[in-house]
Amino acid sequence: MNKNQKYFLDKSIDYTGKVCVVTGATGSLGFHIAYFLLSKNAEVILVGRNEEKLSKTNEKLNEFFPNKVLKTFICDSSNLKNIEELQRFLKSYEEIHYLFNNAGCYHMPVKMIGDHDITYVTNFISVIKLTIELCKHFPNLTVVQTTSLSYKFTKLNFDDLEFINKKSKMKRYSNSKRLLTLASLEIQKSLQNSIILAHPGVSATGLFNASKGGFNKFFSSIIFPIMKLIFMKPEKAALSIALAPSFTYEKDSIIEPRGLFSVWGYPRKKVLSKRAFKAKEKDNILNIIHSFIDF
Repeated sequence: MNKNQKYFLDKSIDYTGKVCVVTGATGSLGFHIAYFLLSKNAEVILVGRNEEKLSKTNEKLNEFFPNKVLKTFICDSSNLKNIEELQRFLKSYEEIHYLFNNAGCYHMPVKMIGDHDITYVTNFISVIKLTIELCKHFPNLTVVQTTSLSYKFTKLNFDDLEFINKKSKMKRYSNSKRLLTLASLEIQKSLQNSIILAHPGVSATGLFNASKGGFNKFFSSIIFPIMKLIFMKPEKAALSIALAPSFTYEKDSIIEPRGLFSVWGYPRKKVLSKRAFKAKEKDNILNIIHSFIDF
């Protein structure tokens, strides 16, 4: 942790005695989100889909913060039954104070899981289901949604909502994050919980690796090293997510990097551009949410 990161951490809220859930904990962003929370005395529950990686993440964090990781839970966010199991597990706690929804997938080819594409399920349906169910159970829960800078670069097509007929994997990813952003804004109106939008900018995380099922090996071997040189390290990118609850937050705001085009930099609060959202999208988003969950 460098002095600038320490500066922002020193300004952030104290998580002492607060139970924080971090999904996608085995990724580089998730690890550093958990690290920063633990450094502020949080008690953390780590959620990830790979048992071996989750165990290693737990061991590594315990080297820095002994006995502060409360529990680990294996959950594949593309599996809605896993999400239901995670809900039941978390509801067994007397209180959950913060949920950092960080699990997600990037640049995936179309893969149908039941009636829906894997990108749509992982980045949107699972996140909203978990958010609504836990908010109903824990009235004081604060949720931080890890969205993406790319949410503003796509437009919803209600005739092909999941962009299954689009060749661009990037558009499917951007579309899922746009849906998450819009849905979070809308469900906030129906829940008393604080739901905070945040994105990490652009960072060379493991999502870009060929092993994640996105870019092919040749493309990944060229692009990934270049990204590491140009963009933020995950440790810095994670600050916008981990520190999001420290900001005085309005419902039409997002926590994001403060640098050029919000690509990299330390966290800031910014008002969401109203031009980024179409009235038709707002009118239809609640119907979409109600199609897979009642709240």
